[in-house]
Amino acid sequence: MPLYLSEITIRDEAAARLMPRDCYGWHKVLWKFFPSQQGERDFLYRVDSVPRAIRLYIVSSRPLLVPADLPGDLCRCKEIPESFLSHSDYRFKLRANPTRRVKVDARNGQRKDKGLRAPITEPNALAAWLRNKGEQGGFSIPRLDRWPSEECPLAICPEGRYAFRKPGFSAAHHSAIQFAGALHVEDPASFRETFRKGIGSAKAFGFGLLLLQPIIIK
Repeated sequence: MPLYLSEITIRDEAAARLMPRDCYGWHKVLWKFFPSQQGERDFLYRVDSVPRAIRLYIVSSRPLLVPADLPGDLCRCKEIPESFLSHSDYRFKLRANPTRRVKVDARNGQRKDKGLRAPITEPNALAAWLRNKGEQGGFSIPRLDRWPSEECPLAICPEGRYAFRKPGFSAAHHSAIQFAGALHVEDPASFRETFRKGIGSAKAFGFGLLLLQPIIIK
């Protein structure tokens, strides 16, 4: 199955006037890029603030169709070559919504077997969460002793809460954590699937997309 990477840059003045204010708004905008989409979502995205602009990154299983009224100053869409995902090591960035299940008491007939999702906030627990996702997804975070001393295999930066309001529901939020550093591919087939499907929850709201840059460790 082919994969496509799209990058759209929107200047601040246009973004402030026309673009969404929260995660759910972006969720609705991104669906418009795939007008014939039916059933399960087959794309990931993230929204970044860059100097005097907003930048969208989108990974999808087919080329997107940019609406004519989108105020994009730059829009690039290209198929990701097979060779891009054939490297053994990458620098990466990942905005994720790490959570864990918390058991709650059964009240008013509510079930308590699965519990509720709660954000993970403690640094060691966040690192463990990502390493566990790596074990499931075909990659590992390199040990310090196999990485150049000036590099950091893993940096963790909380980005606060990303609010959203869905019609008919109370306002809610996702807790955003930015992971950055280096990863080593252990299982290429599983890693490709992880890149395609994303990591963690809230992927429909701009989380879970891996931004990758191949590297060579000498």
